[in-house]
Amino acid sequence: MPGSILSRTRRRGRDGAELSASNAGPQSIGELHETLGSTTAIAYTTVHTELARLVKKKLVVKRGRYAEATYAARVPRETFVNDLVRNVLRGLLDAHGPIAVHGFVDLIAEDDEARAALERRLQDDRDKP
Repeated sequence: MPGSILSRTRRRGRDGAELSASNAGPQSIGELHETLGSTTAIAYTTVHTELARLVKKKLVVKRGRYAEATYAARVPRETFVNDLVRNVLRGLLDAHGPIAVHGFVDLIAEDDEARAALERRLQDDRDKP
């Protein structure tokens, strides 16, 4: 089943789970465990624990109770990633100011496609009333 709520990642040197919003719709813990288990070894209880954590952080919505419960991402993947990137960049700017800007510009300058996308976005912002 493509596109589950959870995707395995490495974080701080240990396995964790992060939100990966998708169009898969609400899924049970069993469905998520089956999806994740097809690509990596993960315990059912780990899926349950991570979902509880994501519900508490308001990243995932839980509907129903007990064995009938289903879980769905609160926001589409694009929105989640956009907010995540925005927060990371804001943190870098707040912590490092101009150095962060120079690093970003240097990185974008090395990639023609990224530079063109940035130029389009800046032009779109200029064209707004």
